[in-house]
Amino acid sequence: MTENGPVANEDTIEKSQLTTLLARPFGIDEQGRAIDHGSGKLILGAVEWMQECVAQRAVESAPSDIGPDGLTTLVAHARDEALASLVDKLNAAIADPRYRVSATYILNQRNLYSYEFRLFVADYCRELSGDADFFRHAGERSISRAVSLLGRPLGLQRTYAVLPRFAAKFVKSDIRVVETTATSAIIEWHGQEQFQLVPEAHRLAYIRYACETYQGAFGAIPRTVFGLPPADIRELRCQADGADCCEWQFTWRPNASSRSRGLFALGVGGSAVLATAALMVSPAVPAVVVLGAAVPFGAAWHLHRTRTVTAERNTFERQLLDERDLAEAEYDEGEAANANLQRANVELVERLAELTALHQSALALSSTLEVEEVLKASLNAIVGQLGYERALVMLANEESGLLEGRAAVGVTPQMEGLIRDLQLQPNDAGSPLVAAFLADGPTRFDDIHESADPATRDFALAVGARSFVAAPLITKGKRVGVLAVDNALTGRSLDSRSDALLVTLGHQIAAAVESARLHARVEAQNRALEERVIARTAELEQAKREVRELRIEIDGARQAQQVADIVGTEYFQSLRSQARDLRKIVANR
Repeated sequence: MTENGPVANEDTIEKSQLTTLLARPFGIDEQGRAIDHGSGKLILGAVEWMQECVAQRAVESAPSDIGPDGLTTLVAHARDEALASLVDKLNAAIADPRYRVSATYILNQRNLYSYEFRLFVADYCRELSGDADFFRHAGERSISRAVSLLGRPLGLQRTYAVLPRFAAKFVKSDIRVVETTATSAIIEWHGQEQFQLVPEAHRLAYIRYACETYQGAFGAIPRTVFGLPPADIRELRCQADGADCCEWQFTWRPNASSRSRGLFALGVGGSAVLATAALMVSPAVPAVVVLGAAVPFGAAWHLHRTRTVTAERNTFERQLLDERDLAEAEYDEGEAANANLQRANVELVERLAELTALHQSALALSSTLEVEEVLKASLNAIVGQLGYERALVMLANEESGLLEGRAAVGVTPQMEGLIRDLQLQPNDAGSPLVAAFLADGPTRFDDIHESADPATRDFALAVGARSFVAAPLITKGKRVGVLAVDNALTGRSLDSRSDALLVTLGHQIAAAVESARLHARVEAQNRALEERVIARTAELEQAKREVRELRIEIDGARQAQQVADIVGTEYFQSLRSQARDLRKIVANR
């Protein structure tokens, strides 16, 4: 770039080492505090400089015969494509789906963001821009027109003197003015309080980014506010190197009006010297009389005019300062209203996600009576909507009383196998999961990899857990199991405000599990009854067959008896004797 030196080739720029945001980027943090670390104007300055660099590259690499319209289209496409890439990178780094951003969102300069999010935006923009000094150049463009108007009535030295007041309108920071002169200022940045709000893994990167950005912004004040050349910057010490603060010296050239006043005073003095010399050479010059007569009048007029101009200037300056204070108050009030609106919108998104999780869980629980399906559906709703990365459920075995791992979401197949094999005694006081099972509400466990219980340490090491939140599964006074969630995949902080929702979901899951178990018991009883009916039916059919066979036997015996009775009668014997006689007669013939 011609204004700030050449932009480095994109291939020579170090790729960003930042992969995942470890804290919330905006709204309310995990401890319930407002995230108002920095203004969206700083984000916008970084994005606009990135797009400007990308546009310049597109111009330099454009075909010579492309034409004005084609070049305009090419530049616009390059700018849009770079912005889309930035959004994609940011959303890939935001693990919680409730905080994904759009191009429109990050271009809204009224939003407020965390220190960490600003670092990610700036570093991704640096990578996309190909500018090796991106942070400083983006800082130069972070001064808004509103602040320029507020600072202009003060003059350059006084503007540097009140830098902490102006910086506070963009970022929560401890900026201190050590000294100022007509042409220089020494400024310090003490970032210890800021660092506590940046995840430890990203603090050093944030220090380097913020230090360069502050230098760029403060060094640009002469040019941005007063139209002068930018200040020369000298870094005296830096917190990235272990110093207790970052300290810089800014030096600028005096403006033209100061030099003009100096030249005017020099001219007047020179004229006086020449006049004195003339009088000394020719005391009898007639002009001396006129000059002598005019001097008292001129001096009186000059004094009167000086006092009048001074009074008018002071009045005008007071009016400007009053207008500045009024404009500043209105600016601050508007910024506060914008911040409240942003937080309200974020809270609505969070509440919607919670209701969605409850709704999805309820639908899933009402659609099946299989315990395994109930658990999987509930855990998927928790992980998918509430921003947790992993979740597991252990259920109390109704026969043995042991707590047994039953389902997990967000873990590897190997870890899921370990969880399913996990069995805990309900009286094992050293186990965090047992403690959560016996608790009446949500319980937070930190640093479980350092637990005094060896089994807990081994389990934490096996599944990569350090901290988690758990809630008992209770329905109608009965403890069914325990639900646990964590963010072990990224190490992000756990949101304490969602603890109550976990209890609600726990009750919902417990009721569904009990319903599923009751259904299973009813089904088992039905199957047993059906089996008994089938067996009884078979017994009855067998009995019927035996009765029929017995009846046949009885009928045969009865018939034989009847025959015997008939044969035994005198009448039958007489008939038999007659028959024998007849057979003899027939045989003799």
